[in-house]
Amino acid sequence: MSDFVAMVSGKVDDATYAWVKPLGLFVPGEGKNRVDFFREEGVESIPARVYERTYPEPTRITIYRIRVSAFSATWAVLDGRWVENIPNPSWTLPLMKAYGVKGPVPWPSDFPEPKQVQLAFFMPKGITSPLGNPEFGDEAVVDLETVVATQNFKDESVRTAVFDLRDVKIDHRVWQISLGITLASLVLLSLVPDEFSEIRIFIGVALGAAMTGGVMPYIVPFVTTKRRRLAQNQYLPRTRAPKNSNSAKW
Repeated sequence: MSDFVAMVSGKVDDATYAWVKPLGLFVPGEGKNRVDFFREEGVESIPARVYERTYPEPTRITIYRIRVSAFSATWAVLDGRWVENIPNPSWTLPLMKAYGVKGPVPWPSDFPEPKQVQLAFFMPKGITSPLGNPEFGDEAVVDLETVVATQNFKDESVRTAVFDLRDVKIDHRVWQISLGITLASLVLLSLVPDEFSEIRIFIGVALGAAMTGGVMPYIVPFVTTKRRRLAQNQYLPRTRAPKNSNSAKW
């Protein structure tokens, strides 16, 4: 495994390293288990294919420490938009501090609430979802602009029927009573002679009122509410997604 010629000729599996030049780090990829093995064997060098990787400038990154009730986390935000969780702040923070990254500082009040960001980490990736960025590969990153756009979309007022509201249950007796009055009115209209016009008009009014009262809660959009209060989930349209400009990469 320490024979460079054998590695180049394909007789042994490649060991690969990423050289994160701005941070001065070599990160093992394939063959990473060989690091400890070679150290134990006293081997001072390892043949490997090394790929140079870039890293964002420290001025583009800010680290935030979040504490809300029993929840705590450390997040890095790139360009004031892309959020990534830092699972091991004990060694990441000293490295970022040496690199010149700002933080950790409290979560800004003009950012989305931490609970909204945390929920976004568990969403599926996509253009209209806050989670994911094709430029970051499989890394779990949350787009704050999409979080804000989604909240604004759900806070918009819409007209809807009572039946479509969340946490609202219509008493089934409403349509039962309506149906009973409707059937009774139809029977009376068929029995009352035409010369009793005033009675027929009264029955007709009762018929119309019964039918209106029965269907109004289900199909008539006479209630104005926010989208987030609808029983059916409302998703951000693709045309309003901040990530839509990069849709060709998805």
